[in-house]
Amino acid sequence: MRKKTELKLRLEIAQQAARLIALDDARDFMTARRKAASQLGVCEKKYLPSNIEIETALAGYQQLFRGDTQRKRLRQLRLLAIDSMQSFRQFNPRLTGPVLSGTANQYSEITLHLFSDNPEEIVIHLINNGIPYETTARRIRTMRNIVSSFPAYRFIAGQTPIVLTVFPILQQHSAPLDPVDGRPMQRATEVEIKSLIDIIQSEPV
Repeated sequence: MRKKTELKLRLEIAQQAARLIALDDARDFMTARRKAASQLGVCEKKYLPSNIEIETALAGYQQLFRGDTQRKRLRQLRLLAIDSMQSFRQFNPRLTGPVLSGTANQYSEITLHLFSDNPEEIVIHLINNGIPYETTARRIRTMRNIVSSFPAYRFIAGQTPIVLTVFPILQQHSAPLDPVDGRPMQRATEVEIKSLIDIIQSEPV
């Protein structure tokens, strides 16, 4: 009975966290998990769901409440990602994050990984193309016990934020670890994204 109660609480927290992310009341799994647990009056860590459980609940929420709408938005984001990747093709861009995994919503940003040993090249490219941007950084786990900071540049395309995180060229074939499951992060080329768009178009409504 106790085990069933624990599993039920984890599921409830995961579902509530997923709802918070879907409604943009939380931007990441950690914040969503903390808010959801607080709202449900749960304090013990053993009842807190993993990132994978929250991501699974998020996919289920989107399918249940925003099936067709979410598919259309996901297609729009992936098409916009392709346009951006074409603009930065010389830096071998790769798409990652919710737009690739399929859990993106109307508030999601597009995350691209670029590769250059001189991040200033990306700045020059942005300036030469008249793209207003802001400089930031992304802390990313490259190994189990190593978190590194990488230069990043954020700009708005239409109403969608796009973040360009710059890695050294040697890391092009060595993906950092995914914050969701700790495995090597999925990254997709332009061709691979086009294949995903074709799959969305062929899915029944």
